[in-house]
Amino acid sequence: MEILKTFREITMERNHVKIHNKIQKYVPDLLSVEKVGVFMVDTGNKDYIYTITEYETDDKGIPFITQTAKYPSNIGLTGQAIESQSVVKYHKIKDAEEKKKNNIEDPKAAFLGEVDNYAEVHIVKNALYGPLIDGDGNVTGCIQLMNKKGSDDFNEEDLEEFRTVLGVIATTVKNANESFKILK
Repeated sequence: MEILKTFREITMERNHVKIHNKIQKYVPDLLSVEKVGVFMVDTGNKDYIYTITEYETDDKGIPFITQTAKYPSNIGLTGQAIESQSVVKYHKIKDAEEKKKNNIEDPKAAFLGEVDNYAEVHIVKNALYGPLIDGDGNVTGCIQLMNKKGSDDFNEEDLEEFRTVLGVIATTVKNANESFKILK
């Protein structure tokens, strides 16, 4: 029942600020994580992603974006998820051991705190980065899940639940993008 309520709360929105805020409010409890980071693809230039850092409300009570943080859409693990159009899993200890063992130093595949920990978790132990892919196959954003609660890593069930949530959010963002075009 909780999942339906959460989906209803998120999918009823057509405003990017409200979607962003509801994802950060409901998804951590739904997927048992410490925090969630939200990035959306810049519809004006798909080579960039942004996250909302500040917003205001107009005289009708409708929130609008006043400031964003913008990054190239191909950097860090967030960029890797967007480019591969698949969920990327990060585990601080396991990934460090793997890189050391195989002498891997690809900066595009590395954890970049400024982008890959936008939720500003003090210590990132594990994370999932999932692209938002709409029904037309377009990437509309990326969701970051930070630190699985009650476990030191994400399992297959967590991945499946995350993919389901990504599909719902992707459709919601696509609808907000379409609404925004109409209102422009």
